[in-house]
Amino acid sequence: MSSLDRKLAALFTRTGGHSIKFGLSTTRALLAEMDADPLALPCVHIAGTNGKGSTAAMIAAIADAAGLRTALYTSPHIFRFSERIRISGAPIPDDALSDLIDFALAADARQAAATPTSRPATFFELTTAIAFKYFLDAHVHLAVLETGMGGRLDATNVVDPIASVIMPIGLEHTAYLGDTLATIAAEKAGIIKPERPVVIADSQPPEALQVLLETAQSRNAPVIRPADRLSIRAPRPRPSDLPGPQTLHIQTPDADLPPVRLHLPGPFQVHNAAAAVATALHLRDLGLPITDHAISAGLSALRFPGRLPSPTIPPPTSTSATTPTPPPPSPPPSAPYAATAPSSSSAAFSPTKMPPTTSEPSAPPSHAPTSSPSPLPAAPTPRPSSPPPLPPDSPPRSSPSIPPSRPPAPPPSPKTPSS
Repeated sequence: MSSLDRKLAALFTRTGGHSIKFGLSTTRALLAEMDADPLALPCVHIAGTNGKGSTAAMIAAIADAAGLRTALYTSPHIFRFSERIRISGAPIPDDALSDLIDFALAADARQAAATPTSRPATFFELTTAIAFKYFLDAHVHLAVLETGMGGRLDATNVVDPIASVIMPIGLEHTAYLGDTLATIAAEKAGIIKPERPVVIADSQPPEALQVLLETAQSRNAPVIRPADRLSIRAPRPRPSDLPGPQTLHIQTPDADLPPVRLHLPGPFQVHNAAAAVATALHLRDLGLPITDHAISAGLSALRFPGRLPSPTIPPPTSTSATTPTPPPPSPPPSAPYAATAPSSSSAAFSPTKMPPTTSEPSAPPSHAPTSSPSPLPAAPTPRPSSPPPLPPDSPPRSSPSIPPSRPPAPPPSPKTPSS
């Protein structure tokens, strides 16, 4: 077993049902110890039951094709842990991952010992902190973040996104999120931020859609519906057709986009693509250099293993895709993590048309829980030097502008099709 495998095994000891903890104070305290400000990360935040991983990958592929330095955080991985954390399509290098695991475990030991109510971070909280630190040190122009479970108290919900996306909602994790579509939708709606647009996928169950729309209205968050921004045509597959690429014809009020050869099979991917394109069009409205060609080229270039029209293919048996055997417990290492400074051309890009932030509304919509559902424990009180704990229904607001130490630079010129 390599050194990295042993470190990953240490992370995997914090998985399992007993290790699921809800609340944001531990994630905030851990990030503070790692000198990583999640509010400085320009991002798109995605929740939902079905399609959120594929949609996140599509949005990231479009931004990559536009020449933006784009980060992608998804879970779970299929073959290797590093697939969860990507920049410009490339998984985090093994050496950077190894150093960041050391750095995160050392920071976690400090934050867990800070107060009597502090606790060690879970696997997902540690993984999220590692990803955010990696993205911030790389000065990405945009990060696309997929939630793990729920949304309101998910570890990723410490950011202030420039847009949120909510994919179709169904009954899932009912022991933790509630046993009705309304209660689950209320948890997913926790990623909707005041005056930040939210893209709501078209194929929402009515019961969930009502909760999402009421939450958006209560927070003055503009709602974007893909069907209002574009239309997509795709040939209807025949029963005899094998799963494979499908050609999409996308039309917006302004133009017919170049045809897309989408390598994610299944008719549901057409709905995912609609949400991704609607999000990309909103990012263009904010000033990001996303052209029609970038949308088509990004979707056509995307390869995302493990997204299939049916679960008939068995999981991989490679040892790199499985949970390693945990080693005996040992104290967390204290080796420092040193980020490699990127070139000036990769300085973080902040859209110029972002709306101002406001405080959270005092009352949630009628279908949203006014406090955590009974399966969700209240977040513990953080150490005094960390940000304040989460109010009952949403995180605090702050503009995700880049700190003065990271001066913004114009993004690269958009790619154009070769003649």
